[in-house]
Amino acid sequence: MDLHLFYATLAAYALAMGLVLGAVLVPGEKIGRAAFYAALAGFAVHTLAIVARYVRAGTLPATSLFETTLFFTWTLMLAYLVVEGRTRTRVLGAFVIPFVFIALASASHLPKEAAGLSPALRSVWFRFHALFILAGHAAFVLAGLVSLLYLFHERALKAKRITGWARRLPPLELLDQLSFRVVSIGFPLVTIGIISGSILATHAPGLLWFWDPKQILGFGTWLLYGLIMSGRIVLGWRGHRASVLGVAGLGLILAAFFGVALLYRGLHTFA
Repeated sequence: MDLHLFYATLAAYALAMGLVLGAVLVPGEKIGRAAFYAALAGFAVHTLAIVARYVRAGTLPATSLFETTLFFTWTLMLAYLVVEGRTRTRVLGAFVIPFVFIALASASHLPKEAAGLSPALRSVWFRFHALFILAGHAAFVLAGLVSLLYLFHERALKAKRITGWARRLPPLELLDQLSFRVVSIGFPLVTIGIISGSILATHAPGLLWFWDPKQILGFGTWLLYGLIMSGRIVLGWRGHRASVLGVAGLGLILAAFFGVALLYRGLHTFA
């Protein structure tokens, strides 16, 4: 049942992706609204897929790369739909929805059976760790995509090429503020995830810091976003500099989430 729902989710997001890209190219609000509702429908089916997976496996769907991709993209779509509903930033969907679709389409080629957790991870702290880490990193990805949109808009303005879809881009100030707000939500979530992961590790001797590549990249990502937060609050970093750092953070997350999980076998291959 959960796999049928997964493929239905993929189909709904494919429709939403086609509509949102059409909304970028064709003026008017009708296609943009249709894209939003298609994404909303896909998200509803996505939610059912996760619930069905949880019922079947009896644990948080985060025991394999397939499951963590399913849950990670769900949290990313949730964050996007909230932002879209509040700001009507239609063009943002042209970045987020294709990202989600490509991630899920790639996951469709992965083993789909739930991978049993090692004894070291069979703890309530694992659920806290996985939930907060994945939700926080989804917020960071959304912020990175907003930063990418900022840089596209900034470049178009400097080149004086404000035509077609560029006319419908939000003001740079709005994008800058939106990116920071999303980071300010994601940073405490990841911090809680790191703390709960440390508590989890104390119950497994030798695992508190074992130089796992995902652990190293994850900690580096947390430090980078801490720099973005403190740089903005203390030093007033905004605009181009903050957006470049945000895109760099997006690259680190993708390297940690997909690169390490595909190339390295260790305790963090579940996420």
